[in-house]
Amino acid sequence: MKTRLPAEAKARRAFYPFLFALFPALFLFAYNIEEVNLSVLPVPLAASLILTTLFWLPLRLLLRDRQKAGLLAFVFTFMFFSYGHILTGIFPRMVRKAVYAPMWTLWAWGLLSLAIAIPVIRCRRSLNTMTALLNVFVAVLLVFPLWQIASFHMLPKHHFTPVVRDEAEDLNLMRQRVIPRDKLPDIYYLIFDRYASKKNLMQFYDYDNTPFYSMLREKGFFVADGSNANHIRTYLSLCSSLNMDYMPDLLGKVPVQKRVIYRMLQNNRVLRLLKALGYTYVHLGSWYEPTKVNRFADINYPGAKLTDLAQDFTLKFLNITALAPLGLSKYSHRESVLKKFRELHQVLERPGPKFVFLHMLVPHSPFIFGANGEVLHAADLEKRPVEEKYVDQVRYLNRRIEDLVNAIMSHSEISPIIIIQSDEGPSTSESPVNRLAAFKKKRRPSIKKIIEFGILNACFFPGKGQSIFYDSVSPVNTFRLLFNSYFETRYKILPDISYYAKETRDKVLEFKVVPNSFFESNGRVRRGQGVNRRRSAGLNGRKRQK
Repeated sequence: MKTRLPAEAKARRAFYPFLFALFPALFLFAYNIEEVNLSVLPVPLAASLILTTLFWLPLRLLLRDRQKAGLLAFVFTFMFFSYGHILTGIFPRMVRKAVYAPMWTLWAWGLLSLAIAIPVIRCRRSLNTMTALLNVFVAVLLVFPLWQIASFHMLPKHHFTPVVRDEAEDLNLMRQRVIPRDKLPDIYYLIFDRYASKKNLMQFYDYDNTPFYSMLREKGFFVADGSNANHIRTYLSLCSSLNMDYMPDLLGKVPVQKRVIYRMLQNNRVLRLLKALGYTYVHLGSWYEPTKVNRFADINYPGAKLTDLAQDFTLKFLNITALAPLGLSKYSHRESVLKKFRELHQVLERPGPKFVFLHMLVPHSPFIFGANGEVLHAADLEKRPVEEKYVDQVRYLNRRIEDLVNAIMSHSEISPIIIIQSDEGPSTSESPVNRLAAFKKKRRPSIKKIIEFGILNACFFPGKGQSIFYDSVSPVNTFRLLFNSYFETRYKILPDISYYAKETRDKVLEFKVVPNSFFESNGRVRRGQGVNRRRSAGLNGRKRQK
């Protein structure tokens, strides 16, 4: 009768590959816990377990050794999910830039995995001890993200009430309906992320956006040529405009956890006031988690379903894996933008009165549209400068916005209110690299800040004279002007101020005022650094609209 050694019996099963399969998604979730909710976890967790099983099962059948199959599955799973981390954290900058383009990095990673696997396959020693140790190690490893997630969601959260100026005006507005519900105009608040101001497009991208501005003005829009964002970073900018105040004044004190600001963005002041007046709130979010859905909305057109790739967390998850070179995130981002335009056209058919909020991550990178909306190929993207790729997305978006404005106006029985803004200007991934190179190194940070704050800001207030606006009007005053113009309120028009925030991953530490003199002194392009020099760098008249 054959007997089995106790040590073999204890270490026969290798659980650690399947436990480790849960770790990458849980770790990424815990790291971004301020911005994400639990609903994003099931798909990446299930996909990771399935993938590890697909690694393990053929190996188990071929090798007829559970421990070797478990160790190899662990190696392949580790290599698959560490690809993005290793290349962006350890390898030289040249390789980091290549993560999303050439396939040779993936081939190299595969060969390295094979080099590790061969000694395991040829090993003739018992793996009992290693299996037992790895079972314990990976189980302990999982405790850390699980504890962070559990403590975040289960521990009591301190209630935060934002500071609200003109609160008496809010109460008066909600108590009385100045306009009967069937006479209320639809309100469209359309945010196109990182759309640069006309001045910055001309100075730093060599692109004249005058035809687009002229089109808006012909349709009755007031376009604020000198408008700057009150805050940069989407969550700060939108929280400020939708609560009609500056973040330092709303918060009262800093530092503050970012999740506090996310809650203020969700249950914002404008939403509460308009719902009290009889509006239906329709939310069309992006795949950016803080705006993806709004639980206070009457109708959500979510930026992504659980099965879609086009959501912020899933894109981040894909980019740490060996799938990053395939460019799936760029493809899904393109589909998400196109889907959002289709959804907005569906919203037009809904009866009013409705307040429609749209956040669309374009012309925000990645660069996914040519000037005519065509698909861009990796080889073409690598050769072209950032300036050209960004401008092409602006040109495509301009046509889509014009079509959208025409559709909104034609579908509305009562002339609608339309607000078209960007929450911030171009950031690092859209910076005009060639143009910045023309400036001295010590001046480049100031120029980047100029570019980040300059925004598109256009308002269509039917039946109201354009004298209520002014050239430097900023988003913080948008809804103050709207309520004063249509609902007989007397909100104070605030001074237009820009703030720069110092932040960490989960906190905002402080706010600093960016004085108007900064924009005036740094916004000028000196002789020798103007359009002619930019043309010599290759950004010539091809980028101008006809």
